[in-house]
Amino acid sequence: MDIRKAKESVVAAGIELVKTGLIERTWGNVSCRIDENRFAITPSGMAYETLRPEDIVVVNIHDLKYEGHIKPSSEKGIHAQVYKLKPHMGFVIHTHQTNASIAGILGRDVETESESAKRLTGKRVVLAGYGLPGTKKLCKNATAALERSEGRAVLMRNHGALCFGEDLKAAFEAAQALEEECARFIQKPPSLHSEGLGQSRRQKNGICIFENNGFETAIDIAAGKTAGGGAVSQQALLHAAIYRARPEISVIKGSVMPYTLAAAVKTVKPLLDDFAQIIGASARSVKWRADSPDNASVIRALRGRDAVLISGYGAICVASTEEDAEAVKMILEKGCMAALTAQAEDGIRPIPPFECLLMRNVYKLKYSKKANQKPQAE
Repeated sequence: MDIRKAKESVVAAGIELVKTGLIERTWGNVSCRIDENRFAITPSGMAYETLRPEDIVVVNIHDLKYEGHIKPSSEKGIHAQVYKLKPHMGFVIHTHQTNASIAGILGRDVETESESAKRLTGKRVVLAGYGLPGTKKLCKNATAALERSEGRAVLMRNHGALCFGEDLKAAFEAAQALEEECARFIQKPPSLHSEGLGQSRRQKNGICIFENNGFETAIDIAAGKTAGGGAVSQQALLHAAIYRARPEISVIKGSVMPYTLAAAVKTVKPLLDDFAQIIGASARSVKWRADSPDNASVIRALRGRDAVLISGYGAICVASTEEDAEAVKMILEKGCMAALTAQAEDGIRPIPPFECLLMRNVYKLKYSKKANQKPQAE
């Protein structure tokens, strides 16, 4: 394939996959085979929406050397292994799609049920052993799974999925079929409802909060009163306390998904890599009541983390930008789905604390400090 065409295909694929939700925001990576020796892959740490063909990196399949000054995805080695082991495959997608990611925590291959899925993913979707993102161990384990796989998809334990095909359409179809097959493993949440704790953003000398009553209120953080001098709700005072304690925070978002509400009664630990990277070593659970608020406990629970679970209310997610806060919320909700699914199974353990800390620090140093881009896990 022509190099320019391959690069354009990768750019178009990234945008389309974000739209469909198979690749959420900027997590994951995409590549296209150019010939028997080279492939084009998404760069490290750049959002799909901003990519141009010039940003896509050409990598050698055999030695992983690449052209230019832009670094390719840290998972380039796994893509190379697909092209080596599957010579008829021309497109690879590494996703963090929700259902497949959760099925990957269960520690076993997924038996395919529908005939249509079997034609794409094979009778069994093989599970690759765990390895930290971007490491030789992860690549080695993915390679072993690819060698066993007869289909066009492989699960990656605690991480996501690898889908491939002769072209983008075939890889896309495999990813969709995998997502549908994996849906049956997710534990259904109880029917819970909460008004939550709203959302807010920092403004000059105060905050603007969108409360449960639908009103938008401007609050002076220092005074703990509205701009007009009136009293404010306990919910608003909680937001103000968080902003005072975390000066780097500019946005707070609440989550009241049934999964979040169900999981909020206890601390949730990472079962997925992106949870450890973006939220932290855990999302702690605290008790907070509007009629007897303990804002200090929420502040303590947020130390070193970007989300806190509040029993009966769901969760609060914090970040420096609107888009980053939405990313934290998205990852937290997926992590809560994983936690509830794990409760229904025996022997599922969270990612070890040291590895969580390592991933969190790498994420903070490598990705979150890059200017003018959305957070990316790989």
